[in-house]
Formats: sequence, C-alpha cells, structure tokens
Amino acid sequence: MSAGKLYAEEYYWENPEQITTGDCRFPQAISNNNSCAIFWEEVDSGKSEVYLSAAFKMADSTGTDYGWRYRRRFAGPFSYSGAVPDMYSAAMNANGKVVVSVLAEPTMISVYTSNDGGVSFEQTDFQKTELPVVAPRIYALKSGEFILFTSLGKDEQFTMLSARSRDGVQWSSFSNFEPTRNLSNPFLPVLVSSEKGELLFFQAQLNSGSRLSYQLYSTHSRSNGASWSNPELVTDQSSVPQSDGELFSTYHNQRPTLLYKDGKYYAAWERSSYRSENSSIYFAEIDFNTGKINSQIEKITNAGNASRPVLFNFHDKISLVWFDTRQGAEAVFFSQKEGVLWNEAKISGSGVSSIFAYPMITNSQNQLSFVWQSNNRIYRLSSDTTVRPPVINALSYVAGKHSKDQKVRYRVVLPKDSSGIAGYSWIWTKDPDENPPEFMQRLPKDTLINVDADEEAEYFLKVCVLDYAGNWSKPAVISYYRDLTPPPVPKIIPPLLDDYGFVAANSFTLNWMFDSDNEKETEDIAGYSWKLVRVESLEKKYQVSKRHPLSVSTEEVENKLSQLNEKYSQEQLASKITSPAKRVMQKKNNTQVLNYGNGVYIFAVRAIDEVGNVGEPAYIALYLNKFEPFTFINSVKKATDIFGNTTLTIDGSGFTYDGIISDVYITQEGSKEPALRLRYSNGDYKVTSDNRISDVKLSNQMPRGRYYISLYHTDRGMYRSNIAFSIAENGTVKIEKEYEYIPNWNVYAKLGKYNVQVAYILFAILMLFALAGIILAARGIVTTVRDFNIVNLEVQALVKGEIMPMQKKQRVKALKKKGGGLRFKLILFTVVLVLMVSLLVSLPLGFIMVQTQEQSLSKGLEDRVNVLLESLSSGTKAYMPTENVLELSYLPGQSSALEEANFVTITGYKSNENDYENSTLDYVWATNDQYITGEDGTEIIGIDTDRFTPGISKLVDENILQITKTCKEVNKEAVEKAGEIGANIAKLNAEGAKLALRTDAVSVARRDEIADITTQLTTRMTDNLNEISNRYSSSYPLYDSGKLNRTNTEYVFYRPVLYRSGSSDVYVRAIVFISVSTKSLISELDASRRIIYFTAAGIALFAVIIGAIGAIILASIIVNPIRKLSKHVKMIGETVDKEKLAGKEIIIKSKDEIGQLGDSVNEMTRGLVKAAQDEHLLMDGKVVQQTFLPLSIDGKGNKQTTADIKDSALQFVGYYEGASGVSGDYFDYKKLDDRWHVVIKCDVSGHGVPAALLMTVVATLFRKHFESWNYKQNGTDLTKLVCTINDFIEGLGIKGKFATIILSLIDTKTGDVYLCNAGDNIVHIYDSKEKKQKVLTLQETPAAGPLPTFMVEMKGGFKLEKTHLNKGDILFLYTDGIEEATRKFRDAEFNVTKCAEQGLKEGDVHGNHKVGLDSEQMEPERVSAIIEAALNKQVYVLEKYHNPVPGERLEFDFSKGDGTVQDAILALCSVEKVFRFYKDPDVTANDLVRVDKKIDAYLKKCFNRYDYYCTNQQEIGEESSYLYYTNLREDEQLDDLTLVAVRM
Repeated sequence: MSAGKLYAEEYYWENPEQITTGDCRFPQAISNNNSCAIFWEEVDSGKSEVYLSAAFKMADSTGTDYGWRYRRRFAGPFSYSGAVPDMYSAAMNANGKVVVSVLAEPTMISVYTSNDGGVSFEQTDFQKTELPVVAPRIYALKSGEFILFTSLGKDEQFTMLSARSRDGVQWSSFSNFEPTRNLSNPFLPVLVSSEKGELLFFQAQLNSGSRLSYQLYSTHSRSNGASWSNPELVTDQSSVPQSDGELFSTYHNQRPTLLYKDGKYYAAWERSSYRSENSSIYFAEIDFNTGKINSQIEKITNAGNASRPVLFNFHDKISLVWFDTRQGAEAVFFSQKEGVLWNEAKISGSGVSSIFAYPMITNSQNQLSFVWQSNNRIYRLSSDTTVRPPVINALSYVAGKHSKDQKVRYRVVLPKDSSGIAGYSWIWTKDPDENPPEFMQRLPKDTLINVDADEEAEYFLKVCVLDYAGNWSKPAVISYYRDLTPPPVPKIIPPLLDDYGFVAANSFTLNWMFDSDNEKETEDIAGYSWKLVRVESLEKKYQVSKRHPLSVSTEEVENKLSQLNEKYSQEQLASKITSPAKRVMQKKNNTQVLNYGNGVYIFAVRAIDEVGNVGEPAYIALYLNKFEPFTFINSVKKATDIFGNTTLTIDGSGFTYDGIISDVYITQEGSKEPALRLRYSNGDYKVTSDNRISDVKLSNQMPRGRYYISLYHTDRGMYRSNIAFSIAENGTVKIEKEYEYIPNWNVYAKLGKYNVQVAYILFAILMLFALAGIILAARGIVTTVRDFNIVNLEVQALVKGEIMPMQKKQRVKALKKKGGGLRFKLILFTVVLVLMVSLLVSLPLGFIMVQTQEQSLSKGLEDRVNVLLESLSSGTKAYMPTENVLELSYLPGQSSALEEANFVTITGYKSNENDYENSTLDYVWATNDQYITGEDGTEIIGIDTDRFTPGISKLVDENILQITKTCKEVNKEAVEKAGEIGANIAKLNAEGAKLALRTDAVSVARRDEIADITTQLTTRMTDNLNEISNRYSSSYPLYDSGKLNRTNTEYVFYRPVLYRSGSSDVYVRAIVFISVSTKSLISELDASRRIIYFTAAGIALFAVIIGAIGAIILASIIVNPIRKLSKHVKMIGETVDKEKLAGKEIIIKSKDEIGQLGDSVNEMTRGLVKAAQDEHLLMDGKVVQQTFLPLSIDGKGNKQTTADIKDSALQFVGYYEGASGVSGDYFDYKKLDDRWHVVIKCDVSGHGVPAALLMTVVATLFRKHFESWNYKQNGTDLTKLVCTINDFIEGLGIKGKFATIILSLIDTKTGDVYLCNAGDNIVHIYDSKEKKQKVLTLQETPAAGPLPTFMVEMKGGFKLEKTHLNKGDILFLYTDGIEEATRKFRDAEFNVTKCAEQGLKEGDVHGNHKVGLDSEQMEPERVSAIIEAALNKQVYVLEKYHNPVPGERLEFDFSKGDGTVQDAILALCSVEKVFRFYKDPDVTANDLVRVDKKIDAYLKKCFNRYDYYCTNQQEIGEESSYLYYTNLREDEQLDDLTLVAVRM
C-alpha cells in the first residue's frame, strides 16, 4: 500500500540493489510515462568482447506494473581493442518502442528494435563505411520516429552523419549532417524533441589563435528533423561571467544535456579551464529560435571533477543528476531547482566509485529511480515505495493454539526499512476482512499490545507499518481463539468378547473416538485422562487359562453375567468409581491392558483440550476371566548365621498360583547338570507366599564359581532367572546384578573439576621478576659509573661539534638531565635492589596465606550449599508427590540461611503429568527468582508464560534446560538400582492389603513380616536413590572448591530429587536449583589480600626508605660535581656572545675522572671563545659584503635577501644566498640618468673571505667608474671597466683567483642593451610576446684575472656587443649556482645510490645524467621551464630522477602567483630548495633546514607538498629573515645563488 506520491522536498530511497554480476559497464536508462528500460555492456575481457544486456519494466495502459524482466546478452558479441569502449545508445518513443544502436564493427553500426518490451529484438545492419565510425547516438522524436547520429573519420578528423527511421527497422542511408559541415570534429550530439520542434546540441573543436578548445553548438528543426538551422556557437563570450576575466576559448565545454519543460528549453554541460583538469557543471536556459543562452548562467558544482550531467523533469521541477569527486571517490548527486536555489543530495554510498548515473521516471511520472555503475557492477536505486509487514509474537498463548484467557498480550516486531519506521496502526476484530486504519496510532518504541477477548470466538489482530516515506505495509495477521467449551464425551469401543460376554483375553487394547462431526470441537484436543479400576473379584470357577478350562455349565455362566450386567449397568458405572483426573495423561486415543488379573473392571476416559477445558467421562464395564499365571524372580537375598551357613530368600511371583514350586535347582555356569537340587517335599525350603521362597539352604561343599537359580512349578514347569550369585574361594556368597549403568556425563563432570592453578604460574613469574630485578639493579649500578665517560664525550661533542643553535640548546638540556640522571640512577638501582629482596621474602608468605584462605572460603561455600540442597530435597520429596503447592512455595525461603544464595527454584514434571516418557523436568513448582515471579515489578523473562503458575510455567534458559535433560537420564540408573526393590515393595504392599482384614495367627505373622521387609526395602531403596542424587549433584558452570573464579561469579548448583511414587518406574521427579554468587567471598578474599599486601608493602617501604637515604648520600658525593659541570655547560649554551665566556672557568677540586672532565670543559671553553671571535670576524665580513649589494632593507635596518627597484622605464629584481658566511658573488644596479641604467653581475672564484675581498674590489671599481658617467663623455664603451678589473686582479698575483663578469648598459628609450663579458658569455632573455625564454650567446672571452689585458687583446680583447629588449621583455643574469644546484640519488631506504637504469650500461645517457653517476643538477632546461611557468602562471612539475619516494608528484601551481619578475626569481629559488630536499623516515626535530622566510611564504602558496615537507617549523629569531624547517634534510648547497632580472 502507498501513502501517495513522494513529497517534493523529501526523498526516501530503498537500499541500492545490485542488478548485475560479472564485469558490467556504461549503464543507460530510458523511460516514458509508465515503462522504463536499463541497458549495459557485459564485458568478456579475456576475449575482448562486449555484449549488450537489458532489464525492462513495462506497464500496460492501465499502469499495471509487471515487475522487472531481464534480457542478458540480447546483442553481441562485439569485439574491441584497448580500453573497453562506450559503444551503444538507446531510445524509447511514447508508444514504448525500444531502439538500440551499437557499433557492431569499426565501420558498421547495427540497430536492434523491440516492440514487445524486450522480449524479442529485430536487428538491422547499416552498410559498412570506408572510414571508421564512432559514438552512435539515437533519439526518439515527438512524432514517434527515430533519428541516429554518428561521427565518421580517423586520426581525430571527424564529420557527423545522420539517418532517420519511422519504425526503427527501415532506415535511410547516412548523410552529412549539414549544420556541422564547416565545423571541426563535431561529436556527441544531444537532442530534445517537443511540440515546438527539435533542439540539438553538439560539441566541436574551436581554433582560437594557438589555443584549441571544445565548444558547444546548437541547431534546431521545425520539420520533424528533416531540415535544420545553421549552427550557433552557444558557449561564446556571453557564456563567461565578466567576473572571470577570461576569454571563452580558455574553457572546454563538453557533454551537454537538454530538457524541454513548460515551453522552455534548458541545457547543462561540463566546463573546465585549460589550467585545470577538473570540470564543473553549468546550467542555463536556451532560446529555441536563436539557439543561444538567454538567462544568467548558473554554476552547479564548485568542487572536485564533475561529469556526465543528465537533465530531467520530476514533479514539475527541473532536476539534474551527475557524479563528481568532491569527496575523493566519485559519487552520484541529485539536485532540483527550487526558485533560484538548487537543493542537492548525495544518493550513492561513500568510499566506492559511482559513475554514469541516469534517472528513470515511471508510474505516471510519480516514481523516480536511478541507475549507475560501481566497481564494474550496475546498481539500481529505487524510490522507497514499499515497507515489509511486521511480525506479531503472541506472549500470552502459543500461536495457532486455543486459549481460554480473556486477557491477551502481543509484541510487535517492526521491520528494518531504508527510510525508517515512523509507527504503526492496528485493529482487534472478529471480522477476518476488516483491516487497520491508515493513520498512525503508535510510535515504534511502543510494541506491546494488550487486548481483551470478551467472549468465545476467533479474534484477529492485524498490524500495518508506516515508514517515513509514507508507505503502509500489508497487514500482518495473527489469530486468537478463546475456547470456553469443554470437549465432547468420547465413545469407547468395546474390546473383543467371547461367547459368554467375558473379554476374549486379559491382554487387549482399549480404543475410543468421537461421534461428533464438528471438527472445531475436537481439533484442539490436547490429550486424555483415563482410569481402569477393579471393582470386584471373580470366583475361581469362572476363571479360565490355557491349562484350566471353564469348569461350570454354560447356563451358570450366563446367569453370572446377567447378574453382573444388571449390577454394572451403564447408568450405575459413574457411581461405582471416581472419575479420571482432570489432567492429561496421554495424547493417544487408546491404551493397552496386559494380562490383568481376573475380576470385574470399570474403565473411564475423558478428553481435555489445549486450554484445559475438561470434558465429561465415558464409562464401560469389563469382565476379565482369562489371566495367564507366570513364575518369575525379582530378587535374591542372602543371609548367613553364626555358624557360616548361607540361606537364600527368593522374591518374585507365581510361586503358588495353580500349583507350587516343587523344586529349586542351583546350576553352575557352564554346567548342564544342577550342582544342587532342593525339594519342597523334603523341607529344603519354604514357600511362604505366592511372592516369596525362604530358607533355601546352600551346601558348604559347593565349589567356587558362578551359579544361576531355576524354579520348577508343578503346573507351569521350569523357570530360570538371569540373576546370578557367585561363591568365592573362602565360601563367601555375593549376589550379582544383571548390569550396572554409568552415565557418561557424570564422568565428564568429575574430570571437569581438575584445572590449572594459574596462581602458581603468576607466583613463579613474580619470583623470577624479583630475581631479575636484583640482577638488573646490580648491573644498573655498574652501568652508572660508565655514564660518567659518556657525559665527558657529550661535553666534547657539544663544544667542538658543528651543531646548529637549536641543537645546542637541546644538547645542553640533555646534558643537564644526564647530570641529574646519574644521581637518579644510583638512587633508583639501590632502591630496586632493596625492594626486590623485600619482595622475595614477603611475596611467598603472602601468597601462601591468601591461597589458604581462598581454599577455606571456597570449600566452606560448597559444604553450606550441599546442606541447603539436602534440606530442600527432603522438603521436595515430602510435598511434591501430592503436588502441595503451598508447602512447596515455602521451601525457597530457606535460601535466606545461605548469605551467598540469590534464589532457589524447584522444577519437576508438569502438573498431573502421566506421560513421563515424553515430558520434561523443566516445569517450575516453587521459586523466589524475581525474573520468574515478577515481584517488585520485574519483567518476567525466565519462563514461557506471562505469569508464574506452579507446575504449568516452563523454564526457557537453554543452559538450565540442558541440565534438566541430563538429570532425566539419571532415571535409567535409578531403575537399575531401585526398580527391583520398588517392584517388590509394591507386591508386598498388595499382599499386605489382602491380609489386612484377616485375624488368624498366620495372617497376622505374615503382615508383620511384610511390614519388616517393606521397611528394610524402603530404607535400602532410599539409600540407593540418595546416593545417586548426591553423586549427580553438580553446578553450572562447574564450581572449583579449591579456588574462587573471578570471571565466573554466578553459579547454579543443582541436585536431582529421586523418590518412588506408587508403582511407577520414574524415580527422578524433581530438581532443586540454587543460584549462588561468589562476589561476597571474593570481596572478603580481596580485603584479606589487601591487608596482607599492605603489610608487605609497609615492610618493603621501610626498607626502601632506609636504602634510599643511603643512596642519596652516596649519590650526592658522586653527582654534585657533575651537576656543577652541567650548570656550567648550560651557562655556555645560554651565552649568545661566546666571546663573553673569556675567563669563566669551572673549578672542580677532585682529581678523579670528574676533575679531568672539568679540565676538558675549561679547555674547550677557551676554544669556544676563540671560535666565536673568528665567527664574529666572519659575520662582520658578511655585513660588509651586503653593503655592496643593493638588497632591500626592512623597517629595522636589516638587509634582506632580495632587491626590488622599480623605475618608470624598467624594474630591477635581485636575489642573493651565499653557500657560506661570505662569498664572491656580487651584483649591482645603478641608474645613470633618466635614460641609461647599468647592471653588473660578478662571480669571484672560491668561497669565504678571500673571495669576498676580491668581490669588494670589483664593487669599488664598478661604483668608481660610473660615479660621474655621462653618455656624451663615456658613450656605451664598457670594455674599459672590464680591463681595469682584469688588470687589478691579475696584478695581485694570487694564483687561481679570477672573476667572471658581465656588464649590461641599458638604453630605456630605445630598448638597446650593450653587453660586455669576461668569462660569462651566456645571457637569458624572456620574450614577452612569444612567452618563451631565449638564450643569447656572446663572444667567448677569458675571465678577469688570469691574464693581463694586453694578452687578452692579443686574442681579440673584451668585446662590446648589443642586443634589444622590447617592452615586457626580461633580461636574466644568474650565476651557475642555480643551474649547477645538485641533489644526490637515493634508494627506497634513502641511502645514496648510483644510477643503474635497467637496459642501459654505464656511461649511457639517462635523462639529464649518465648511468653510474650518483647525482643530478638543475640544468638550464629546468631553469628556463620554471621561469616560463612562473611568468605565464602555469603549473610546473618537478621530476626528480631516482626519487626515494616512488610516484611522488612535486607540483608548483604558479597560477596562484602574480606572474611578475619577483615571482620568477622566487620560483627559481623555491624549486631549487625543494630540489635538494629529502625526508628520511628517521628524521628528528634536530634535523634542520634553514629557509628564507620569503621562500617559505612562496612555497606555502604554490607547492602541493608543502604540508608534507614544510609544516614543521622553528623560528630563529624575530629579526631574522630565516626560519628552520625541522624533521627535514637537504643536500649541500655547493655554490652561491645569485639571480638578477631586469624587465623593460
């Protein structure tokens, strides 16, 4: 049932359903008002073949839904090569005709048409083409006709073709689609057909200058697709928001989708920038006449890569489905336009790729579903239109059974549903056709239903569930029949009679049945209760047996029967005996009578139904006269007098009936002749009754062996018993049993009491731990001495080692800790030594005391439980036979005598049970378990009824039920041990009853004898049964009387209750359960254990305190000098200006190793002072060097690493980073006048102070030369300055010192640049028009310094050359520090390795290096690529050869920069820095890389792996231009980094 259509704002879905198996891809869905179809490709990748499969859901004109029907592989196979292609298209017209086009071969398209909902397809093949065809796309027109498009061509040169068909079978030939004739590579047409006409979008390539982009074009038709308008560019400049500031040709526009709704046309498509790989979905309204966008364009998605939009109309709203990667994996999203807003929802699951989504709209446009592809499987997501019915559980009766209760209880189990269950409605009715109302009556949490059945009738409870999607389930139904009518009276079928009217035999079967034809009255019969009572004896003369025929005349017999019939007429039978019990004795409708004694019997039987209604009894009189007597032995007992003579007493039956036992034979096993024959006539024994032979005297001469007893009856002959007795060597006689039964489960119970004492294992572990502690403490004291030497080495490493400032601070802290650590170690190891000795003494004593108490508590509980079990068993024996519920209910109260007892439960057979064979012992008779009684409002969960009824309620705990089944098996052993005794007692009681009224002396003596024997037998039987009961007492889980289990603290002790009731052979009549908790005992044991532990801990603590005081005194003597040393080292580390350490030395008086260590520290302090003085001199040199460089100055007057000078005519940008403190790199810029500017870049060979000194000379000569320069006086000649510098350096006579120089004189008016170089003839110029960097190679000249000028002039001299810069061009001058920046190759473990590229030999070129080398350089090609990417705001990807991180993508997105000269310089420096980075797995916070803060800011903006490499940072100082990257390493900077750029 449905609550109506889906609400527009809230959609509920079923769980996605996988509808395919195997490799399935590229789903498509098509639908009309009532029908839909899903198509997909089934891929056989092993054979490179594709099949088409489909699922159809077709409805007739009435909207009847016939469900989904699948057609697998209705077309194919189609071969493919390479990746699996999307090779088909499908369409459905308004009449439900389905047409599928597929690329059957590279040059042929096939069409499959179905008019019967996919049951059958008709295939049509197009004529093969000369060139390949791709992407067939088929569409249904409003007229019902079809149009097919495809693209023809190869090598990325396509033309679009079209064909038409009225029926999908007969097609026109392909012809050029005219609107695309003059366009490049038209592709993927999309069509929508309406009453206005057909609108078609397609994509084609657009060449705009040097840029190639995909754009969307439109054309329309008003002639049912026969003719088309000229194409219009849809995604022109008007489609780009002005705020973007981009040309439309910088975007790709692809994969459009169209929608016609309410007379308007809409389009959505993918748009991506040429700078990005991600696409977004855009939406706009389209003017049909112009084919242009006539609304504001809307951007639907803002994150991830969005693909394959599909527009559709649902609930009169513009709707859109697509998939994108905003959350990582592709996910499907569904959105609807609400005014100016789009309401969006994700409809596919997370964490799995879901692609190619299509909508399906059916059920008269009211039902929406989707289909998509995930993991090469096709999934269908349907609207939530159904909800499963609930399940109704009857709580107060058994479902399907009658009951007489008025109050009825149910529990409703609600189903799981994808949208959730809102609630339900229900109805309680006698009308089977009445259903619940469709409005919510109850919430899901209210699942209990209580109703009344006011009269006898059949009732129905019906429940319907409502989910949050508004769906109603079909009603769940359960019936209840209140039955107040008792069953009818059964009809007894008389047994077979003889000619006189006596029963034909004393063994017969009594059957009964019902005369009623109303099955309703008898269908719920639960069973029957019957009674067979002998009401009168029959004289001997009327009795018949095989050996003794009837001895009176027929007339006398007939007279006797006539008298009996008159006396026991049908009307009088009910008054002769009490009626049968009102409880079920058996279920079958017959009973057997086996050789009953002769006499007059009355048989009565009544029916009882399932609810306990008791019917009236039926009666019949039976006359039995054909008893067949027999002789048998029940038991043999022995007696021995004071002289050692042994006599036997034989108990049994049939000893005097129709004769007497004339002879007793004693036969040895294996012998055919009797060993002893005794005669009654000789007085060898006495036959005291029909049931006993006494005084059977055995001969003292009988040999050792095993003997059997045989009896000879004068009328019935020989009878041999299976009961044997044995005579031992010494003449001892032992009566044997026929067999003895030992149940398997009892053996298992005994074995289960043996377990592993885990405490012993723990104790052993503690002892080993204590011994190990002593050994470790002693070893630790020895190790502490060794630490003094380690401290000495640490100090040396601190003072002499080349450690960065932050590392020094950390090492000082570590040294201080070690100083204190030595004291701590001495104290610790001494305390541990004392503690372990204490543990070795106290632990064994405490363990023994705790274990002893645990055993005492555990055994005491077991003894007290056994006492309570015995008491409860005695009470149960007293009251259970009479089902005295009142007295039984008092017994559980005895549990108050056992503090640990939770409750007592007594179980047995069901009340009034007679069919013990099929019954169980799990009916509760008495308990104080609140989960059964329901006291204090506790919910009843322990029984199968809603309230506790003694003898009726049944336990439901599976563990307890298993115990009851096991205890029932004990009855077999009880029968073996006590059955024979019970039978004898029954016979003696019967005999005593016969003699009860006799007063003669013999009868009185016999009665007394019977009383004595019965008492002895009863005592013996009771002892046997008690022994069995005690032996089979146990617990669940098994209780260990030697240990308290801390995991299992709840136990159920139980004991079977055995006693004899009447003549039944059922002895196990009840089970007593006691639930016991050991938590209080465990708490008591824990308290004792704590006292013992605290005492032991106190003793150990006292010993530890004494040991600690001694250790502190000893440690102070040893460690104080070390602490003094640590304090001094800390002072060294905290002193920033190490020159101030002069004269500050540590004084240690001791002459041991610590004293020597103090001397070493003083010596290294002096060395540190000297090193600081040298460093100060070096830093002064760096300051001097920086004064010669035109670097920017911050607000505090500190020189920065960059220079940025802007003039109206040009811009000068520079960057400097020395490889050491000072270096020989130099650059400078000077504005000579409003027209002329000069730039110098110099690189002095070597590093350090010597190179810096030469650099200052060059700088001085440069500044001096241009101090008073003017064009008229000096012109453009730069060679004079170069010669001056050359002569000065050469004149110094320093071997190996030289400088490479390039001078640039720039005319900003004309753009001419005059260049003169000395050993530096490579100049780089960025052409702003071509957006490429070019290399200008000047004439080669020697470097300045090695040769005097006259020798240089002999070789042509220093040349002046000229070039030209256009506006926007950039002149780059940089030293070889950037191009020759070097990184080491590293393997996966970050060890330096050599190139060993597979397939190449040593010396072969691999990329930018040769096989066998262990490093690579930045190289000019990389430098140029970086400059071009930065200036053009493009993405640059740095490739590191032999990268230890496989597949790592180092991406710099320079589009986030400004494309300025500063960006180009910073980009070079940033990439060079990352080029040398590497991050070992074992890096620590002590691994530091110094980075310019400007470089850090630029990396943060552009570098994709910034978070991985650069986020761990450490400041050097507020005024510093640098910071540290921590947890990072870099290859060494081998040369100075100097970069200069001049932009016109």
